[in-house]
Amino acid sequence: MSSSAQHVGHHLSILLFGLLPALSANAACQLPDWPSDKAVQAPAPAPGTRWVYAGGQEFPPTLLRLVGGDDGVSTYHVNDTLELREKQATYTEVNPSRRGEQVWLRFPLTLDDSWQDDFREEGEYQSPYEHYFYDYHESATSHVAAVEEITVAAGTFKTLRIDRVARWTKEYPRAADEARASRVFAATAPVISGVTLTQLWYVPPIGRVVLKAQMRVGDGYYARLSDGLLEQRNAAIIELRAFERNEIHCEDVPVRLARQPEMYMPLGFPAQQNNSWEWAFQMRNHHPRRPR
Repeated sequence: MSSSAQHVGHHLSILLFGLLPALSANAACQLPDWPSDKAVQAPAPAPGTRWVYAGGQEFPPTLLRLVGGDDGVSTYHVNDTLELREKQATYTEVNPSRRGEQVWLRFPLTLDDSWQDDFREEGEYQSPYEHYFYDYHESATSHVAAVEEITVAAGTFKTLRIDRVARWTKEYPRAADEARASRVFAATAPVISGVTLTQLWYVPPIGRVVLKAQMRVGDGYYARLSDGLLEQRNAAIIELRAFERNEIHCEDVPVRLARQPEMYMPLGFPAQQNNSWEWAFQMRNHHPRRPR
């Protein structure tokens, strides 16, 4: 799998960016209201429902299309080329090799609800220059923090905002191709720990997150920034560009908030570039190993 495909695959269960034309513009967007004082159940959209996401001006949009569901798992096609299987109760991509449970959303959702999740899995990085695996452990706390009105490329929506703080560790790197292995060990057993801060804005009538802001940091001190990621220059932001279900069509502008981080270096990590495994771990987002 190429590096770009691996990057897209990691974000499929939350928000996406890739290549596909947008839906028809200037269409009606009439969504039912929902009571924010009651529990929000897991979505059950009809097959054929489509969501288009944008990851910034420099990225073409990506289409996510629901094709069916069975036994609590929804199946989507991404750009009609990749398949995504997602647990309906947790909004999380299915990974048979994962030990533990990753929970992006825990349905039913209620305001001020919170939960913890903890899991381990094998990570993978692949590019034209190197290919390696590593062990990954993540422990996270999530909180349904607020009901907010948010404007994204697809329009203005009433949302539930979820704040998530995930502490993770990467260790035990293993080169898949020794001929291309050139990383050095700064320590006997290279290990890096960090924190990923995420905010999600979920719209029940749409059945998915319409906005995601995420930032990776190397020091728990920066966890205090978790409730204001839209203002952080080093946060990656992905937004809903269009939504289509039967007669409902929501679309406004191509990009409103979506962007990539302005700074290459994540906050709180050593700034000196080198050829160590530790440097590779700190600079690259986690991607679960894909079955071959």
